[in-house]
Amino acid sequence: MGYSTFGRSARNQTRPLAFLIMINDLTVSNASIWKYVDDTTTSEVIKKGEHSEAQGIGNEVVNWSIRNKVKLNTEKCKELCIILVLHQIVTLL
Repeated sequence: MGYSTFGRSARNQTRPLAFLIMINDLTVSNASIWKYVDDTTTSEVIKKGEHSEAQGIGNEVVNWSIRNKVKLNTEKCKELCIILVLHQIVTLL
């Protein structure tokens, strides 16, 4: 059996549903996961002094895709880091 390439063509309207059925068992440790049509997003919250588990999360998704013969679209695979630093705001009256 070859690899599935869901989301590549809009001609077949059943592909989004088939993809959702296939990814229903995709879970990742230590992260939140959102699944929508042909897109999956994971995220983690890292508190000060803690280390990111992003590599492990990515490995879990890759391993799942290998086991389920689902090809990842590497052009859409991205990492976005957002760092928020809260500063105490002092208002002078």
